[in-house]
Amino acid sequence: MNITDEQKMEFRNIIIDHFSNPIKKGIFKEKKDIYSARQKSSICADDIYVQLKIINDKIIDGRFDGSGCAFSVTAADILISNICGKRLKEAYDYLKNYNEMCIGNDFEVTEDDEIRIFQTVRVEINRVNCVLLAAEGIRHILVEKGNF
Repeated sequence: MNITDEQKMEFRNIIIDHFSNPIKKGIFKEKKDIYSARQKSSICADDIYVQLKIINDKIIDGRFDGSGCAFSVTAADILISNICGKRLKEAYDYLKNYNEMCIGNDFEVTEDDEIRIFQTVRVEINRVNCVLLAAEGIRHILVEKGNF
């Protein structure tokens, strides 16, 4: 997939914005209906803790905390923002599609979905782990809660 210079600049700006001002960073104070997973990278210092508030098969809200590079923090922020409001199966399918995109397989993504910034991440193989870290934590929660 060819990315224009204009798109590259747009993608950089999205990464800088989410890394500098993540929307979903922080931990829930309440414990009711909160499901958590921690993902530590085996190849770098990234360590992401994800939380989802799930009620009646629906993700009501989500948060993440920890430390990571711009790629892992941005991916966590965008993924959690995008799955809030979805049913568990919808979120699971969204994550499967995201995973396929990141590893270079066929995928579907709309032009207005910020997650598209990672569509060429497979070119930098060391970054694939970074952008999939939070996704793996979310997947663990969804599998546990939704029995997929």
